[in-house]
Amino acid sequence: MVIPGAALGLDRAVAPSERITLGGIGIRNRGGYVLSSFLPEPDVQFVAIADVRADRRAAVKEMADAHYGNNDCAMYRDFFELLDRPDIDAVLIATGDRWHALASILAMKAGKDVYSEKPCAMTIAEAQALADAANCPIEVSPVAEATTIGAAFMAGLGVGVFDGMDDLDALWRPAHVVEPVDPSSHEQRRERWASALERAGGWHADLSALEF
Repeated sequence: MVIPGAALGLDRAVAPSERITLGGIGIRNRGGYVLSSFLPEPDVQFVAIADVRADRRAAVKEMADAHYGNNDCAMYRDFFELLDRPDIDAVLIATGDRWHALASILAMKAGKDVYSEKPCAMTIAEAQALADAANCPIEVSPVAEATTIGAAFMAGLGVGVFDGMDDLDALWRPAHVVEPVDPSSHEQRRERWASALERAGGWHADLSALEF
């Protein structure tokens, strides 16, 4: 029997037993960017995608298979099928915001490590349930954070280059947009709705929710 050196971790290769097998749940734009950072890591093997949309499942499979040069990435419509796989160590969760907490809790209860996009939860109750689930006897990685924005926001509290909230307010003052929002336009929904104090909390509220 001839055993390839890569299987033994020779020649700087990572042995299969030392790799983190990763699955994805709800990967699209932001999730695709995060996945593109995971794929080149030699100690990570992306093996499965779960998404209710067939086109998104196919797109992520194509991305993974093209990277590895095979056709091995499995596809699931029901993410419970992905979580049932004992060979998957961790999951990348990049669903819509309102699914982050539930998907993370279910993944942790299934014994998976979790990398979830922000926000980790939509309500205090969800955040508490997530914290309770994290007490399971597994390692749970930190929720993904926009570190550049996060550092700037914390700096605005007096830690860094800003003198205080007055300077921060001048930098990130929400635009008072009065034009109607086209519900079919993602950019208008985000930029016009979220940034207008008349309709929402503006970017201060957005960043505060993410940071605290």
